[in-house]
Amino acid sequence: MLKASQSFFTAPLIITLLSIPLLGERVGLLRLLAVSCGLLGAIIVMRPGGETFQGAAVLPLIAAFAYASMTIMTRKLGTQDKASVMAFYLQVMFIVSSLAIFFVAGDGRFAGSDNKSREFLLRAWVWPSNFDFMLIVIIGVLNAFGGYLISQGYRLSEASVAAPFEYVAIPLAVIWGFLFWSDLPDAISWIGIVMILSAGLFVAWREIR
Repeated sequence: MLKASQSFFTAPLIITLLSIPLLGERVGLLRLLAVSCGLLGAIIVMRPGGETFQGAAVLPLIAAFAYASMTIMTRKLGTQDKASVMAFYLQVMFIVSSLAIFFVAGDGRFAGSDNKSREFLLRAWVWPSNFDFMLIVIIGVLNAFGGYLISQGYRLSEASVAAPFEYVAIPLAVIWGFLFWSDLPDAISWIGIVMILSAGLFVAWREIR
């Protein structure tokens, strides 16, 4: 699970790429090489064609592209709208999309697959326990606050400058994955993770210069 999710952290690299045609930001050759290195790291993490590869491993990469597109849109809308407004509508979209999934597949009608990933995504929804519900509320509040901060950051700064700071999530993902699931990336995955992280840090270093 943790290994596949690391490919989501290509999002800052995708943001850097999309900022060129969509925002007109200047990105030099060295940063483009760093982006290529990061994307290669994502391929190493997913290992398409290998025994450990599953189709579901592509989903975090698709999520990274969707997140990068949302961030670019945030940068464009930031010249007219406040961060609080954009964060509010983002949470509304989360609620609407979750309700849509619930009405389509929430009763588990598409469950029963031998594929563990597909079964996890399509299993029937159940009402959480009081403790779990409290955790969900806390996560929701933190997510809303984080959405506001991200919107404000991309509103005030160039997308290619702000994006590398998101790489702080990589060590946090490893820590939480180990604490909650005793899950650590294997040696090959660590190579890909280091490549992704190094590419992001290089972009940040170039911006500081």
